[in-house]
Amino acid sequence: MGQDNCKPQPGDLIEIDRPLHHHWALYMGDGYVIHLIPIGKREGKKKGVKVPVFIRTVKKELLMEVAGNDKYRVNNKSDQDHTPLPVEKIISCAVAYIGKELTYCSFGSNCERFVKKLRYGEGVSEQWRVFVGNELHILDMRDDKEYPKPGDLIEIKREYYDHWALYVGDGYVIHLTPVDQKVPTMSTRNGMIVIRTVMRELLKEVAGNDAWAVNNKYDKYRSPLPVEEIIRRAEGCISKNLPDDVFCSNIEHFVTKLRYGGQLRAFVNGMLHILDIGDDEDDPIPGDLIEIKREYYDHWALYVGDGYVIHVTPIDENSPPMSAGSVKLVTRKVEVKKELLEETAGKDNWRVNNKYDPYRKPFPVEEIIRRAESQIGKVVLYQLFYQNCEHFVTEVRYGEAVSEQVSGPG
Repeated sequence: MGQDNCKPQPGDLIEIDRPLHHHWALYMGDGYVIHLIPIGKREGKKKGVKVPVFIRTVKKELLMEVAGNDKYRVNNKSDQDHTPLPVEKIISCAVAYIGKELTYCSFGSNCERFVKKLRYGEGVSEQWRVFVGNELHILDMRDDKEYPKPGDLIEIKREYYDHWALYVGDGYVIHLTPVDQKVPTMSTRNGMIVIRTVMRELLKEVAGNDAWAVNNKYDKYRSPLPVEEIIRRAEGCISKNLPDDVFCSNIEHFVTKLRYGGQLRAFVNGMLHILDIGDDEDDPIPGDLIEIKREYYDHWALYVGDGYVIHVTPIDENSPPMSAGSVKLVTRKVEVKKELLEETAGKDNWRVNNKYDPYRKPFPVEEIIRRAESQIGKVVLYQLFYQNCEHFVTEVRYGEAVSEQVSGPG
């Protein structure tokens, strides 16, 4: 939208407030500007490292059409540090670029740098940078399709940790009060639990100067809920107080349960209640250890997404189940299989139990899944005291076989 008090002159820089970034253009006169628009992207290399190369074309368009409903202003803020070229030279240089295609790597120039080069004869830029995967990108040079969409998970790189939020549209996210803010705590028999509040705030205010990226990393292992359901679940949590005990229910767990489903608990009048925002299943996340309560022993499996687990099963299906109380079954052959959790558990109760996380660091989820899937179909020797079903899943998750079921015989 135009501003009555905004009267640009030829050669002026125009800053346009997009919902998630600032777009820049150079005013040419008669209501027209020159600016960059995205037309594609390819992969390139810089110092041997793969980086995205963005392809932009230079267009001359009416300022009112470029800005649309977004606010804009004249912003020649760099004049205090750089001397502008004569207006005639600025305009002639800009006209020479019209219709040309330019390429920019993610660590190089962007639309702000382009128009400042036209005005000052050199590139000057203060644009935000964001991470995409493990690579640093200039936010304003990303294709529109890569901006967050409602339901996306947002990973924000703080100095000492990663903060997570769920994008709900119009520039807003829903998230838990971050760990670097003062939050109340309560004492339980298992130690101190931090109580966090669910908030809806602008992404740019939550991120501040920190880099952020869309990171739906679990999509490859499990299907997200419909967007409308994700947003409904998220908005139903606003202003609720949720427990955060770091290992079992933290900020990342919160947003992943919103996106993929799962039970959320909140404090109501000092009591912990289940939030009625979805199904009551305490849905596991890929990489989680699943403990299944058999009649005489605990069976263990590793959740890999979309309802499936990987675990060890007896080769002879007619043989009796593995039991810590049967000496005959101390050693036997088993096969590593991928099966539905509901079929593996049957009528037995099960739960997510990553009980060793406080003492051992899990591999990244992608590595856990890779390690588990590489074992599918293999026949291994089951030894109750040294290589049982719990040993198998903990070896996959942590790189170390652990089992409390046999801690006595050691």
